[in-house]
Amino acid sequence: MSKYVVDTSSLITPHRTFYAFDIAPGFWKNLEVFISKEQIIILDKVRDEILEYNDELSQWIMGKKYFPSSDVINSYRKIVRWVENNNQYLQKAKDDFMSGADGWVIAYALEHGFLVVTQESSSPYSKSKIKIPDVCSVFGVRSIDVYQMLRKLQVKLK
Repeated sequence: MSKYVVDTSSLITPHRTFYAFDIAPGFWKNLEVFISKEQIIILDKVRDEILEYNDELSQWIMGKKYFPSSDVINSYRKIVRWVENNNQYLQKAKDDFMSGADGWVIAYALEHGFLVVTQESSSPYSKSKIKIPDVCSVFGVRSIDVYQMLRKLQVKLK
């Protein structure tokens, strides 16, 4: 049984677009089921990023189980070293990446053999933004989008 570590975009994008709470409550109810089974993992860093918005998604995430990022500090350090030593990216891209939850999400998946769920698309030649799928690829971590996760979980929105 696969487990999924969700990044912030995999919750914010559905909330703001195709799975808004008033349009697709079934999406959120399904997520709750898999979160309670610990098949979908929300890290404290992702939760904290969402809480900054103080919106309906912030309210929803308040009662959900989350996991501490600090459990994967050694894997995170490997990712940080790779980012710091990578001359492809501008310093602002490196700073942005390391100030957010993305590196922690990848580290958690790396440490536990889980899949990363993100709405980001690969952009291997980017200089200004470090994309989750590109870092996952370097570390042998599989990344998928929300739709792929829903299919793997056999979710049916009714």
